[in-house]
Amino acid sequence: MKFKNKGGITLIALVVTIIVLLILAGISISMLTGQNGILKRASEAKEKTELAQKEENVTLSNYEKIIDKYTSNLPSTEYTEPYLPNSTFSYKEGDLNKGLVIKDKDGNEYVWVEVPKTGTIYKAAGLGIINFTNEEYSKIKSDLKEYTIDYKDDGYDDTDSNFSELYQNMLKSIYIYGGFWIGRYEAGIDGDIPRISYTKLGENDRAVVKQNKFPYNHITRDEAQTLATKMNYDRCTSSLIFGIQWDLVLKYIETKYAEQNDSLDIKSKLTVDGTTTGNYYNNLWNIMNSNVKYLNSDGISFSVCPYKKEIAESVLLTTGADKSFSLMNIFDIAGNVWEFVLENYNDDRLCVYRGGSYFDKVQSIYAKSRADGSLATSSSIIGFRIGLWK
Repeated sequence: MKFKNKGGITLIALVVTIIVLLILAGISISMLTGQNGILKRASEAKEKTELAQKEENVTLSNYEKIIDKYTSNLPSTEYTEPYLPNSTFSYKEGDLNKGLVIKDKDGNEYVWVEVPKTGTIYKAAGLGIINFTNEEYSKIKSDLKEYTIDYKDDGYDDTDSNFSELYQNMLKSIYIYGGFWIGRYEAGIDGDIPRISYTKLGENDRAVVKQNKFPYNHITRDEAQTLATKMNYDRCTSSLIFGIQWDLVLKYIETKYAEQNDSLDIKSKLTVDGTTTGNYYNNLWNIMNSNVKYLNSDGISFSVCPYKKEIAESVLLTTGADKSFSLMNIFDIAGNVWEFVLENYNDDRLCVYRGGSYFDKVQSIYAKSRADGSLATSSSIIGFRIGLWK
């Protein structure tokens, strides 16, 4: 008797079919996952594309540096390359030895803070970073902290996670260009009415970086950051500076004074005794400039100089009041008002301010000094300063 397949499939045919399917599946899987498979080649192509993009960004950055060098007419060296943040800026005065100053179209002024790109400073990071990974940023941060070790205090660091990306961009810019810009003056009020108590910021409130302005005080750290970012420069970031940048400013001042064999023991003035460096409670001064205003003893009204301070007293001044308060063309980095920075204390005190004020004694407070509080902190003795970087 013979059995016939009536429209069905024999067991042998089924097995053969399954084997063929398995072979085809194996080939497909091999094509996908093998040493030369589609997935591996796709992954390699992705990596090559990402590497090419990073190399292209570095190349573009280098071209941009060259263009800046030949169009800005700013002095530079192989270790530091100042740039004009955008086309609205121009050279104002000074040089790399005395303090290089630029201004924008509205008259806001900034000073270049040199952070030389040398192997002496970047011992861990080296000088050839192309791919800026988290590991490379950590090395840059470590090198800069070591470079400014004399201006550190235990417990303080730039670790606020809200500003992680901003912080890395700042580190990258300093590494590439060998420095950054800082406001020549404390941030001032864009107007003729001082703040005599805390009032919430309005949408149209603006800060300026100009001489003879009322310091922008009675403000919180976050409000100060809002005003700093409102400078709104194309191609450039405007922000409060970080703690490491404040330390770099002091290191820059120290280094330049040492290079010029200045008789002033500037390092001790910045770290131990602020006598003669700024407007502190017990620093005496005589200001004749009639463009300068000072806070009267009522704590509310201002009067026009001349004013001779002959006894220890708390006297707030308008920004950039006297040349004696200037170091490398940067005014009031010591005294007048404390200045908010994007630094924190022990990861829980997120509001840190630097440099001391007209209310503090020079023997206990100086340019290096830190104080901290809550994010709600605001006071007549606390203001801020604006930094710029690409």
